[in-house]
Amino acid sequence: MNRRRVLETAFVGAASLLGVSRSATATSVCDSDALGVARRRTYDELAVGSVAPAHGGGYVLVNRGDSHPSPEVPVRVAVVDERGTVRQRREIALDVPEDARRANADVIRTEGGYAVATGSWFARLDADLSLEATGFASGYEPNGTTRLVELADGFTVAAELDRPNHVSVRVLGFDGDGEFRWSRSYGEENSKWLDFLLPDSDGGVVVGGRKPWLAGVAPDGTERWQTTVADAPPEVGYDATRDDEEFVLFGGSNALGLTESRSVEWRRSYDSLANASGGVLARTTDGGYLLAGLVALDRIGVVAADAEGRPCWSHEYEVVGDGAAYLADVVERAPGESLVVGSRRKGQNGWSMALSGAGTPTARTSTASSATTERRTASTDASETRATSTEATETQTSSTVPGFGVGAALLGTAGGLLARGATPSDGDDR
Repeated sequence: MNRRRVLETAFVGAASLLGVSRSATATSVCDSDALGVARRRTYDELAVGSVAPAHGGGYVLVNRGDSHPSPEVPVRVAVVDERGTVRQRREIALDVPEDARRANADVIRTEGGYAVATGSWFARLDADLSLEATGFASGYEPNGTTRLVELADGFTVAAELDRPNHVSVRVLGFDGDGEFRWSRSYGEENSKWLDFLLPDSDGGVVVGGRKPWLAGVAPDGTERWQTTVADAPPEVGYDATRDDEEFVLFGGSNALGLTESRSVEWRRSYDSLANASGGVLARTTDGGYLLAGLVALDRIGVVAADAEGRPCWSHEYEVVGDGAAYLADVVERAPGESLVVGSRRKGQNGWSMALSGAGTPTARTSTASSATTERRTASTDASETRATSTEATETQTSSTVPGFGVGAALLGTAGGLLARGATPSDGDDR
């Protein structure tokens, strides 16, 4: 979500994703057809809003904000193993104003553990999820997106305040012990949305969002630069990533590549995401990108693209279960293997979907195309497919950790993991 920041996955090159043999996967998302669904998980009372690599393998998840906050709704952090099963969890009660409980949360991995932020509240956890330090910036009560980055001598939190007819952003600096040090505001006169916060190469951060705008902020809160991208679709900027001093921005059905001077180097539009809302982006180990958006209330569209945004393939995936979904993030687990996470629009349940080149989805032929402002490349058309496999019965099971139920589903042989002869390595999947 992310998204929004450089999500350094420490697992690239690992032998497996969720029990899948590396020999069954492709070396690149662009070297294969559309990825198939290897496994789905649901998480009771954990509406996933952010994901990061966990210590010891797997992922750490944190719940999104609650649209109807109350003191009884804590920040929920869970560590899941490589099969998606909850192995550890922590609930943190917030002694902060109501709006701070409404803000979405973000989680990152640190050298010794994790850090979590929601609104202007910040916490540092050890690898066992024990609370080490907290901080709170009073006088500002964000109620929207939150983004978090670790710097050499502390942490930077960006938080969004969404008011009627106006949206603003506050960037907050904390030291490693949670002491509040500085703040900087954006959008006080003209609305600015917060969608991403990225570390830069000079020890600071780059903050920005849709109706694309970007600003560079030094570790002490000093602004280095600020820019907007002219003639860009307004949804571009829902997510971004940085490679050296170049940026890729994405949202809806469009992506932009920016140079070091933040001028537009290339533009892409993806027909397969024409009806998509929002958007999340992940850099892949082959130098390309995975781009995902909601194309229907219960369906996600994914495009795999090369380093200049040209599509390799596109595919739609149904989020199985009752009700509509939110899309929180997409991350690459290893070459040809990815994880998509999100939550239900109603309630506090979350979901994850592991994608792998081990399975070939049942085809539904369509076309994904890409265009630039200077030229249209005929060779960028790619076949689109959609999974229509029969699902196996989803069996609800209890996690070994109280308070977090977890369900799992395996697809059937037509497009699922079992089509290649892989079998679950433990008894938690039915």
